[in-house]
Amino acid sequence: MILLILIIYIIFMKKFTLFFAAIIAALGVKGQNPSIDVSTKWQFSVATGDLPTYIGTGNNCRGIALGAFDGEKVLAVVTRQGGSQILLLDPSDGSQKSSLTVSSIVTGGNFAVNDAAITDDGKMLVCNTIVGAGAFKVYRWDNATDEPAVAIQYATATTERLGDTFTATGSIDDGTAKVYASNGASGTGKILCWSMIQDVDNPGSYVFDQTPVDFSTAMHGIAVSVGSNIDFLPDGSFLHKSTRSVISRISGDGTTVLSSIPDLVAPNDAGMSVKYIATGADMTSYITYFTAMPGTQLCRIFAVTDWDLDAVTEPVASTPSFADDDVNLNRTGKVASEIEDGKVYLYVLGTNSGIGKYEITGIDFNTGIKNPLNDNININLSGGILSVTGIDSPSITLYNAIGQKVKSAVNSNRLPVNELKGIYIVSISKNNEIIKTDKASIK
Repeated sequence: MILLILIIYIIFMKKFTLFFAAIIAALGVKGQNPSIDVSTKWQFSVATGDLPTYIGTGNNCRGIALGAFDGEKVLAVVTRQGGSQILLLDPSDGSQKSSLTVSSIVTGGNFAVNDAAITDDGKMLVCNTIVGAGAFKVYRWDNATDEPAVAIQYATATTERLGDTFTATGSIDDGTAKVYASNGASGTGKILCWSMIQDVDNPGSYVFDQTPVDFSTAMHGIAVSVGSNIDFLPDGSFLHKSTRSVISRISGDGTTVLSSIPDLVAPNDAGMSVKYIATGADMTSYITYFTAMPGTQLCRIFAVTDWDLDAVTEPVASTPSFADDDVNLNRTGKVASEIEDGKVYLYVLGTNSGIGKYEITGIDFNTGIKNPLNDNININLSGGILSVTGIDSPSITLYNAIGQKVKSAVNSNRLPVNELKGIYIVSISKNNEIIKTDKASIK
């Protein structure tokens, strides 16, 4: 009798559990993998039979940067194919618009040029790569016709490898710019940061302090390798990845590894260039990295809940592969992203394999409720002030062309922007609801 009751109980609980799970699934519990789709806007690759000559097959093209430069949005490609070049592509179709002047000042290092970054105020920065003792250099162009100038020159030690990638934040004109370079020498992980100081020869201007700060004690115990790079997150922490380490989230002061995607999910030897994409209205965040293995020259996209990378179990989407063969033995490449008119785009470069732009859909940036106030809200720019009319005391957030937050104002209809220059995305919200987004060109 007892055995019969136990059997009935087990059957009942099993059915109840299945029923409860079905209810949870139907309600759409926060944290479940969303439906993310990837569509190709343009791609030139081995797979499509039109690999650009500037990429080539000699491991000479490894870096890209997206941003507003000289008054327009560009995708900068750094290549050494046929000599050191910085090409400016049209992000809308991947066609080449122009190239920057590369003078005799651009010299030295294992690779004279390798990666690029664009500051919030539209300055182009390009770095070399140095392995061991030598000089890590960052060059600067202020416009498309400018001659390059040396912005940073740092004497490297035998235990350092810098310039596989680098990151720039802030603006040069107001002295807030910072350059971050992650050491890729095997077993000696660290991140160096160069900040700006007053230019004593030109009062009111700023230059980079040539002495960097190592702010990444948590990195010292991480075994890194080629392609060691970082990308900052909205909460101030940052992501790290190299070709020999897993994707990790590290505290903003560089002292603590907060979480990591398991090696079986994002293999530590499969690629580099980790990138934050966006955070949706449900607070699910999305990140990606470039992975290069036989048959997979592409980006994998992950959904992260509450920034717990430990809980990530699988990618939610991938971009198309650039090549089926293992044409990229160094596993190098670069990823850029942007949010434009509410749409998310990825730009991907794979060494020896291809380059492309992809639209990511399925990230919900709003509550799904149409707000009739949208049509009555106007964004104006005058006298260095961005003002909003048609709504009382909103929150104003300004993002640069690649989706990084630049500045904001809470419960205010005015946001000073006199120190900024370039193309920005303006987000207007009220009671934590995004009501309107628009584009602003600040000159």
